[in-house]
Amino acid sequence: MSQKYAAFNTAGQIIGFYDPKIAPVPGGVDSIPITDHEWAAAVQSQKHTVQNGRLVAPTPKTEEQQAAEAERVHLHNLKIDAQAALQKSDIVVLRAYEAGEPVPAEWINYRAALRSAVRGEIDMLPTAPAA
Repeated sequence: MSQKYAAFNTAGQIIGFYDPKIAPVPGGVDSIPITDHEWAAAVQSQKHTVQNGRLVAPTPKTEEQQAAEAERVHLHNLKIDAQAALQKSDIVVLRAYEAGEPVPAEWINYRAALRSAVRGEIDMLPTAPAA
């Protein structure tokens, strides 16, 4: 185990870690000495900061913040999945046009629902009609 250093900017954000045996802290860079344990935790979280000359762990998120983040991720993934499903369903439309047939109503409704999901108007991916 050797002494490590956390370099930081004026906002207290970590900009690098240094071990003098491998690479010394560059001149003109603000840094503080940290333990191996602090270094491992800061590298893993990537959210530690330096405040008043001390390494500070991030504040844990509240249950409400965690729920809001989970909802944002869900809606983001839903939009991606809906866009992919919409593109995949283009084949049904193209086949209908090539055959000179109308697009089946259930596919028109499905594609409209997918567009609603892409716009964030619904929070579930609609079920595709039978092909």
